Amino acid sequence: MPTRKQLSRPERFGLWKAWDGCCAWCAEKVVFKDVQIDHLIPLDAVASDETREEIVSRYSLPADFDFSGLENLVPSCSRCNRLKSSQVFEPSPALILFISSVRLKAGLARHIANAFNADEKKEKLLAKVEAAVHRGDITESDITELLASLPVLVRKAAVAQPDVYLQIAPGWEVVEQRGHLVTVRASSGRTGITSTSGHASWICPSCGQNGPWNGVICLSCGRMSDPGD
Repeated sequence: MPTRKQLSRPERFGLWKAWDGCCAWCAEKVVFKDVQIDHLIPLDAVASDETREEIVSRYSLPADFDFSGLENLVPSCSRCNRLKSSQVFEPSPALILFISSVRLKAGLARHIANAFNADEKKEKLLAKVEAAVHRGDITESDITELLASLPVLVRKAAVAQPDVYLQIAPGWEVVEQRGHLVTVRASSGRTGITSTSGHASWICPSCGQNGPWNGVICLSCGRMSDPGD
């Protein structure tokens, strides 16, 4: 079984910040002191060479994929962490996209962590802020200085075609389309992925909508499902 690594404070903060302070599963805000770190693919699922090889093949991962590394870690609220537990989901277009997003944000998280490791003042400030949050004593200037100059992930959105038909709950706005894949956004700022392909794997078995999906979370009904084959 891969060794479970203890994240440093900068790594933990970098992962939280890379996801904009939100749970990767439900996209709800979670404060840094309460964030839990979840293995996207549970370490128990790759405990042997045989199971590791099967998981690598199932999700089209690199042969040297580090299941203990940031590429397999997401920030989670306590509810979603309990709900997901040690589940291993079948691959679906939405889940494969989510895995790609996790790996992309791992690079950003590492960049943020390195920024703290290279700046002793920022690392000490991070420790100070974390301790102050636990005491309930923190200043606005501390937070402003802490977040200054951190890298951000910028994604250029294309103009969506006006005749896109989507079977999803009301309240979603199309912000980007790449072939059949469509990125939508709610008024709350939550974003998800759906598709105009009509393939059954995009249909939520709980509410019957085409998502939108955040990995295995249907953002129309909030249920965690394993969408199709």
